[in-house]
Amino acid sequence: MIFQPRLGEFGNKVLVAAIVERAMPAIFRAHGALPQWIG
Repeated sequence: MIFQPRLGEFGNKVLVAAIVERAMPAIFRAHGALPQWIG
């Protein structure tokens, strides 16, 4: 994973948020169900 320093802290947070948002559905499918603690 490559973090571009010129994006700064905000850019890195946005990148991480995008990655997490894409990864979450796959993680949930792998577990077979949505965890109860997700709103």
